Amino acid sequence: MTVLVHFRGCSRDYGGIMSALGSESWWKKTLYITGGALLAAAAYLLHELLAIRKEQELDSKDAIILHQFSRPKNGIPSLSPFCLKIETYLRMLDLPYQNYFDGKLSPQGKMPWIEYNHEQVSGSEFIVDFLEEKLGVNLNKNLTPQEIAVSRAVTKMVEEHLYWTIAYCQWVDNVEETQKLLAMNGPLSDTLKWLLSHLNGSMVRREMYGHGIGRFSKEEVYTLMEKDMRTLATLLGRSRKSSAPLSSASS
Repeated sequence: MTVLVHFRGCSRDYGGIMSALGSESWWKKTLYITGGALLAAAAYLLHELLAIRKEQELDSKDAIILHQFSRPKNGIPSLSPFCLKIETYLRMLDLPYQNYFDGKLSPQGKMPWIEYNHEQVSGSEFIVDFLEEKLGVNLNKNLTPQEIAVSRAVTKMVEEHLYWTIAYCQWVDNVEETQKLLAMNGPLSDTLKWLLSHLNGSMVRREMYGHGIGRFSKEEVYTLMEKDMRTLATLLGRSRKSSAPLSSASS
């Protein structure tokens, strides 16, 4: 890679650099070396993120192309609840699809997104609506209007409230554990994992603050999570007893 070539070139002059620093104090030497290492890591990261790669030509004619994040190392399908939601939806309906782990966001900056017959759709709710219209599928066809209304209310609780408590648990409170699950290879993979996980953690904090839930303490956030999960447990338990499923394609 270009960065590594430059790095090797710099290493040839390492002795000269240290000689030039011979009269400097030890902390200046340390700062110089540390700064160079950080600069090399930053350059490598920038190269990886901004490198222009030849994209695979996709033919989405009569095929659902699902763009989503790479599989994590622990074997679960995805660290993203919304990627997991859409892939589960496709599997429940037994719709053939192709996974494309390119990491490329949709034009709206969303993940996951799909391509079908050269049409692009992003946002999990809009993806479900699009496939229902195009393919005539519907997991809610046996639900009453009241059950559909309850289903949507539960969906919004999960996606607009519970989701943020899960994101907090994953990317803020346990970011070191989440970092270990990222699938990356290469000489600076550990550095990249650390940078990307902490960058994502900072984004989650900022978005949680804007949402409002991020203005509460750690204990309060987990209290809200517990309330949502107990609500879901009650609804699912009642659903089993009444044999009237409240879960739907939108949840």
